[in-house]
Amino acid sequence: MYNSFNEKSLRVINNIYNNLLSHPLFSNCQIERINDFGNGTVQLDMYLNGNFYNKYMFCPDPAGNIESVAIYGASLMEHLRKIEASMKFCDIDVLEVSIDNGGYSPYVDVILGTY
Repeated sequence: MYNSFNEKSLRVINNIYNNLLSHPLFSNCQIERINDFGNGTVQLDMYLNGNFYNKYMFCPDPAGNIESVAIYGASLMEHLRKIEASMKFCDIDVLEVSIDNGGYSPYVDVILGTY
C-alpha cells in the first residue's frame, strides 16, 4: 500500500495548481492535474503548444505530508539553479535539491521542509 496525502497537503497542491493556472508566465501552457492512485502521487503535467514541457510529481510521506517533488522535462538545470538560489519551492522551504539521473529519465529531486 502506498502513502496518500492528508487534506492539508492536498490544499497546498491545489493552491500551487491554481497559482500556475492564473500566473501570466504560464498563460500559453495547458496544465493537467493527475491523481495517481496507483502510487499515491499527484502530478501536474504542463504542456506548451500541445507538447509536453514539465511534470511536477508530488510524493507523500507516511503522515500524508508532501515529502518531495520530482520535476521532469525541460530546463532541469534552470529549475535546479532557481531552487538552489532561494532554497524554496512555491514558498515552501527546501531541505535538499539535486539532479537524479538514476531513473527512467533525469529529474530534479526536491526534498521539502515542513509547511
